[in-house]
Amino acid sequence: MPLVPTSEPFVIAVINLKGGAGKSTAAGYTAAALAERGLRVLSVDADRPQFSLLNWHKAIAPTWDCVELATDDLDIRLPGIYGDRYDAVVIDTPPTENGRDVALSAARAATHVLVPVAPSAVEFAGLPNTRSLLDRATEQGAEFEHGMVIIKWRASSSSGPFYTNRALREGWHVLRAHVPLWEVYMQAVGLPIERASASGYGWAVAELLGLED
Repeated sequence: MPLVPTSEPFVIAVINLKGGAGKSTAAGYTAAALAERGLRVLSVDADRPQFSLLNWHKAIAPTWDCVELATDDLDIRLPGIYGDRYDAVVIDTPPTENGRDVALSAARAATHVLVPVAPSAVEFAGLPNTRSLLDRATEQGAEFEHGMVIIKWRASSSSGPFYTNRALREGWHVLRAHVPLWEVYMQAVGLPIERASASGYGWAVAELLGLED
């Protein structure tokens, strides 16, 4: 369903301080899903030095735009970049070792934070660092809604429900939508994105933004 743009753009920061958490895939599918819904979308690659999202964008030339901006004053500089030209901004953030301050700045810029996490002990062990960063951003004046999306969900496994319940007990807002463990997502970066709005990522961002049909 096409969306009616708001007066100010949605700014969605995809944040998980653990490396290899699937942030670039989530950011790419989120940008594509919103573009499919008729929004003017700017994606921001703040993950230096990989710049996976920017390189992905160059490879597939999608209908949404992408810029590089990996700075710890992203929240100050970003409004001047998107101006009134976009309805939604999606930020791919770095892990701890490459830029905690950049991720913090992205959280300060955000209206919404999407936290992708796989249902495993290793993945959940790093979540306190992400929670600490989001709490710090709030202490610095940030106002955003957050949503955790469980990715790599195995339909035949109990791990998805188990870790969903664990996250809820720990105070996370866990989205009802989840992303299956499919090869198309595991190998997504660099390949064309099709029907993103009908994917688990598309459903998750629609739920996060309150745009469910």
